[in-house]
Amino acid sequence: MKVREKNLKELPAEIKSSIWPFHLSKSELKWLLIIISIGFVLRLGYVIEVNNTPFFTNLMSDSQIYTNWAHDIANHNNWVGKDVFFMAPAYPYFMAAVIKIFGDSVLIIQLLQVIISSFNIFIIYLTARLLFSQSIGYIASVIASFFSVYIFYSGAILSETLQVLFISLMLLYLIAGFKDNEIKLLLIGGILLGITALFRANILLFFVLLILRQLIIFIKQKNFRKTAFKIALVLTIGTAIPILPVTIRNLVVADDFVLLTSNGGINFYIGNNKDAVGVFVTPSEFDFNNDLAGQKYAENKLGVKLSASGASNYWYEQGIKALAAEPLRSIGLYFKKFFLFFGADENPQSTIMDIDYFAKNYSKILQMPLISFFLISIFSIAGMFFYWSERKSLSVIYLFIFGYVLATLIFFVNGRFRMGITPALIVLSSAAFYKLFNIVRDKNYSAIRKPLIVLGSFFVIYYFVIDRPKFTEYDAYLHLGDVAYNNKDFKGAVEYYNRSLFYKDNYLTYVNLGNAYGNLKDFRSAVAAYNRAISRNPNYVLAHYNLGTAYTQMGDMEKAMDEYKKVLEMDSSFANVYRNIGIIFYINE
Repeated sequence: MKVREKNLKELPAEIKSSIWPFHLSKSELKWLLIIISIGFVLRLGYVIEVNNTPFFTNLMSDSQIYTNWAHDIANHNNWVGKDVFFMAPAYPYFMAAVIKIFGDSVLIIQLLQVIISSFNIFIIYLTARLLFSQSIGYIASVIASFFSVYIFYSGAILSETLQVLFISLMLLYLIAGFKDNEIKLLLIGGILLGITALFRANILLFFVLLILRQLIIFIKQKNFRKTAFKIALVLTIGTAIPILPVTIRNLVVADDFVLLTSNGGINFYIGNNKDAVGVFVTPSEFDFNNDLAGQKYAENKLGVKLSASGASNYWYEQGIKALAAEPLRSIGLYFKKFFLFFGADENPQSTIMDIDYFAKNYSKILQMPLISFFLISIFSIAGMFFYWSERKSLSVIYLFIFGYVLATLIFFVNGRFRMGITPALIVLSSAAFYKLFNIVRDKNYSAIRKPLIVLGSFFVIYYFVIDRPKFTEYDAYLHLGDVAYNNKDFKGAVEYYNRSLFYKDNYLTYVNLGNAYGNLKDFRSAVAAYNRAISRNPNYVLAHYNLGTAYTQMGDMEKAMDEYKKVLEMDSSFANVYRNIGIIFYINE
């Protein structure tokens, strides 16, 4: 049963040709206002709940990186910068603009994200209405309004809320543009695709698929060759408009050709090395906290100075070697990533930004019976089956889902990385819900046989075959320990670090514990902590250096010198070691 009510073709020509070809009746606007208002209240209430928690008063991880970057831009007018972009630049530049206009306030950014996330409900409604019907549009807007992950990320100092909005707008314009081959709308869609890439570069795989789609039309449909070429050209120009300035900027400031960011190589290695498990695991080969790109490590290994792109290429090569060395393991790894992507587990990169942890400890709103990613995921898979016969008209959505999933599996899976696909999944899951309602009403149960078989197989494999990574609260307590340490509450830091170690035995935590003991002048305990760190990761330079410092404080210069020599063997550029060795020589005359 095909469902269509109002679509682009039925609109007046003067509306259809404009850059906003989406006309709504007063009745639609009234119901949408109610739905969006509910979503707004949920998001605002959540931000009020969590705003004064330690995870927002003391930002850590990517949130802190983005904030420091934004402050550097806004406070020093450093809008161009000096180095190749390592991380996607769109969000820190957004934050810098907010700081310039409204002042330095995490709450202001959160409130703006609440508004943006609420507006996204409207865009998702339009997309579902355009593809299917007004009824399905309402279902999609309700899902988006009560979607727990949207509520959670509207309060996070992370790029996901803005990224999702631009993806929603991109899909809306591309779908509208392809319906009647409207060049103006397709150009806007291309520009939005380019902007979206400034939040996460791997979405450009979707652009490649769109161009391949046009190439196939060009080859197979002779009557549409001119149109197919024109559309491909317009999409390419549109996508290039936001990307080209970043590429030129990288080339000018660093004399290095990097399309957008240089973090692809290390992320590829993290997701595909011989010990990869499908989700983010901190590399143990080097000090990831102080060498995010692994560039220093790569330079030491190769014995040459590397550019940002050179370091990225090094890690791509290491990842490819690991995959090629064990082909069967590699196939199993990607099979596992696929199920992790659509599964129920959030697989957070850090508990610091884990929706389940926040629901448990900080938010009553997240404890409500909200709509989960897994529910949307399951219904969207059903929707692909229900509407497969209409795949031609749904090709943009299908291509986007395929491209986005593949672009994620190339690296690794976590909750944040799944966010970008949610507008498409919500639209499909809404259509599936509507279809299922009609099936039950008409008692046409044979229509759900195939989807049930597929979903049943998915459940069995996901829960009984896949080795799902288990995440604990170790890094939440690690973060709280860092907060105490920064506030010079070293006893509190020791307590939190030990609680973190109860959940996960981690060499980095032992180093932090040793630092806290050192500040308490308990050098014997500090030495014990550093030695535990080294026993778990002998290549961690900072553990050896700190152990040498602790021995120096205890007056054991011989052991201190041994540790400093180990540091120089691993990293001859570690400048502070030379100072400490000089101090030892001075003491020993």
